[in-house]
Amino acid sequence: MRRGAREAILDALGVVRYRLRVRRPPTAGAVFPADPAAKDNEVPAPEREAPSQAAHEAAPPRTPSATPRRSLAFRLCCWQPEAGWLVLSSLPPGERPSAEQRRMLGNLLRRLGVLAGELPPAEYFDWPVGPGLDDSLAGAREMLASFLAARRERAAFAHVLLMGPLTALVATSSERPRVGMRFSLPGGAEGIVTHSLYAMERDRSLRRETWAALAHLAPGEGG
Repeated sequence: MRRGAREAILDALGVVRYRLRVRRPPTAGAVFPADPAAKDNEVPAPEREAPSQAAHEAAPPRTPSATPRRSLAFRLCCWQPEAGWLVLSSLPPGERPSAEQRRMLGNLLRRLGVLAGELPPAEYFDWPVGPGLDDSLAGAREMLASFLAARRERAAFAHVLLMGPLTALVATSSERPRVGMRFSLPGGAEGIVTHSLYAMERDRSLRRETWAALAHLAPGEGG
């Protein structure tokens, strides 16, 4: 990323070199099912990740030596429920986590033994950070790394839920992240890939794979 463009981004991001928009939606009781494989016939089962969440491939310039450039637009919701844990879940640009998504996450974290009270409000990481600014995968990775470093200084964490393959794509160097994969992140934290809350709200069957990726961390499950 060129220095001028980077400085413009950092200026847009605010006091701690990024700007977070904190919204405080009402929290509610958790509803992550006791049986993660439970079905709900009233919930449609679309593709495993919503098309609007997917990374978009920009057409490369028509020159023989050009390298394809990946353009991204997304939002990450960030929660830090307790010391030692961080949650990042991908959404389409401009979307906010629904009450169902918040209840689902709250109940999941309680099953993992890392949420004693209510789920805190989400913070948002938007990419690109402004019109006309960098929208590349490389730039997104650089800025998310800065975001995570700042969060780590505020409160250290050992586990990061990378909810959605797009989240893992930006948070790691992997080009093909899959649910269940684990990554060593800067600072020593372990990143674990799951389905996004957005996708699981639309297809309840995905919750089973998410729980299978996390069950080893639950009390009494050998974690």
